[in-house]
Amino acid sequence: MLSYRDIVKLKTLFQNNENIIHYIKSNTDLNPEEAILHSYDLQAGSYIKALSDQKAHKILKEQIGLKLAGILKDLSVNHVCEAGVGEATTLSHVLSEVQFNKTFAFDISMSRLLYANEYLANNNHNVNLFCSELSSIPFPDNSIECIYTYHTLESNGGNEEYLLKELLRVTNKYLILIEPDYDLFGNEQKLRMTSHGYIKHLQQHLSKLNANIIRHEPWELDSNPLNKASIIIVEKDNVNQIPDEVNFCSPISYQDLIKVDEGFFCKSDGFLFPTVKNIPVFLKKNAILISHYDSFKQDIL
Repeated sequence: MLSYRDIVKLKTLFQNNENIIHYIKSNTDLNPEEAILHSYDLQAGSYIKALSDQKAHKILKEQIGLKLAGILKDLSVNHVCEAGVGEATTLSHVLSEVQFNKTFAFDISMSRLLYANEYLANNNHNVNLFCSELSSIPFPDNSIECIYTYHTLESNGGNEEYLLKELLRVTNKYLILIEPDYDLFGNEQKLRMTSHGYIKHLQQHLSKLNANIIRHEPWELDSNPLNKASIIIVEKDNVNQIPDEVNFCSPISYQDLIKVDEGFFCKSDGFLFPTVKNIPVFLKKNAILISHYDSFKQDIL
C-alpha cells in the first residue's frame, strides 16, 4: 500500500506527463499488478478524452475496431471477453462492427471501468463489466469462447508465462494477443521495451505452455512507432463444449458464487465480493471474509 506522500507524488508526476509505472517500480516495493493499478487509475478518463480531442487517434481506434471485429467474425465466436478493457475505447469500436451473444470485459482499475461503463452506455453497447486482476480471472476453466488482449500484458514483464497460463485456463477456444512484440521489431523498440519492463518473447512462452499458435504477424495499426504490436492467435487443442451460461466464480477458490444484494458470495471459501455501481469487484485484496454470511441471509440455499 502506498503512503499518502507517495500518492501525492504520483499525482504530480502524472500532471507532468512522467512515467508513473517506472517511478513506482524504482521507488516502491509494490508488485507489478499494484504498480499498474495505481498508474492506470490515475490516467482514468484520458483515453476517452483523447478520442474527442485528437481526430487522428479516433480514426486509428475506428480502424483497430474494424480490423479486430473482422478477425472475430472470421473465427465465428459467439461470446468474448476483453482482458484489460480500460475505458472500452477499443471494445466499443469492435461492438460497432459485430455483435456477440454475450460480451464480458474486465480491468484492474475501478475508475477506468466507471468511465468504460458510461462510454459503452452512450454508444448503446451492453457489456458485462467486472473488476479483476489479470492473474486471477473469476471464471471457471474453459468458460469463455474467446478472450483477447489489446496492450494489456504490455507492462507485465517477467510474469508472461504465469499470465498466459491463466488466460489459457479460462478460454474455451481462442486466445488473441495484440501486444508489443520484442522479437519482430528493431533494436530501438527492444531497448525501449527493456527499459520499461515490458513483456518479451510471448511466442516462446506460449510454446512452453504447448499452446497451438495459428497466427503470428505484425498488427500494423500502431499509435507509437517504437511500440509496435503483433497479433498472436492461439487455438486450444482440447476444445470443450462451450457452456450455455457463463457464470462468475470466486477468484480465491474458483468455486461457485451466489448473487446477493451486496455483491457475490462464495459459500465454499466464505468471501463476499462487493459491487460498485453494479460492477462486481473481484479483486482478492478487496474480498470481505464473512464465513457465516449465509446464516443471516435466508435466500441463500
